Amino acid sequence: MTRIVQNTFDKETPASVAVIETICTIEDIDPAESASELDSILYDHVDPIALDKIVSSDTSSGTIRINFEFEAYEICVTNNGRIFVRIGASEE
Repeated sequence: MTRIVQNTFDKETPASVAVIETICTIEDIDPAESASELDSILYDHVDPIALDKIVSSDTSSGTIRINFEFEAYEICVTNNGRIFVRIGASEE
């Protein structure tokens, strides 16, 4: 069964941090322990600095979406402050 978990980010909580917080919520682990609890780190899948810069840039050219996989999750981060984490896609 596929499920989508949504979260938001802003200037105080950048996208890269919000992605990890979302994964940690799903996995029921403390974000401070994520490096040891998860099998990988965000940087293994996407450059967190580039992600934050791209989705936080002011643009009038429309919606920007950054899609990547993190372990068993498909993640979409948009420049309008939204994060979508698809769970269970690989099980279908």
